Amino acid sequence: KAKPTFLREMFDTLGTPFLWVDVDCDVLQYPTAAEALSGDWACVQNPGRLFVCDCVHYVGHSERTRTLLDTWIATCAAPGTAGSHSGFCRILPAAVDDGLRLEYLPQSYVHGPTIRIGLADTPSKLDYLADMTCKSSVA
Repeated sequence: KAKPTFLREMFDTLGTPFLWVDVDCDVLQYPTAAEALSGDWACVQNPGRLFVCDCVHYVGHSERTRTLLDTWIATCAAPGTAGSHSGFCRILPAAVDDGLRLEYLPQSYVHGPTIRIGLADTPSKLDYLADMTCKSSVA
């Protein structure tokens, strides 16, 4: 639940788009695909129940991004929210319906060779790792 708060702080501090990579991920190559993004948010599609991977996020710098972050923080603070990943997946479809420009990062941002997902023993990562057969999204 700390992730959306930290991302919101970096949103304000940096004042420019940035790429978030979980600390337990390995960055193996410079993530050049992120440089071509221009949307409000980007993440890697997940073939499992939680439909986006939560270990790598491109955070754009727009009012729509600010609203998404604020909504994510509020959702995580609400009683009954299991964690930041499930909270994010709960709010993302409505944010897209409200105009959030969502893009997808390539699968190489979790499976290598660019970034390899960390091995933290969390339900969302175990859910993602359970199906390593997902197809590549936007390159």
